[in-house]
Amino acid sequence: MGQGKGNIGLAMLLCLAPAAWAGGPSGCDSIAAVAPFTQFNYPLTIQSVWNNNCDGCHVGGSAGGLSLSAPASELNLINVPSLQNPAFTRVVPGDPVGSLLFLKINCDDPGLGGRMPMGSTLSTTQQRLIFDWIANGAPLVSNGFEDR
Repeated sequence: MGQGKGNIGLAMLLCLAPAAWAGGPSGCDSIAAVAPFTQFNYPLTIQSVWNNNCDGCHVGGSAGGLSLSAPASELNLINVPSLQNPAFTRVVPGDPVGSLLFLKINCDDPGLGGRMPMGSTLSTTQQRLIFDWIANGAPLVSNGFEDR
């Protein structure tokens, strides 16, 4: 991800959403005020979001056919089509707005199903972490200096 790209407003990015979203997502949170993340350690940062918020329902593929339990939850996300509608990909590396996972944690109406986690919301900081992780190619580990 080039410099400055992480500061693009989410509203502008949603205009670029794929055609699979008839009418596009709506009721999305702004993450623009949260500083971009550049360092990622999937097992420690991203997996901890799933452990603390998601794997109560998304264990063993019981909810939506998606397991977010460790280890290897990323294998159920990256470039994997949704079981509800294969036109939606759970995580498209480099494209958070084209990733159903981000839309489901960021928007009240993501275009398929509802906001997750059910009955709650992730903080805008957690949403930004997931957005930036996807935008940076959904790496398992990144120290933030790869583009320099």
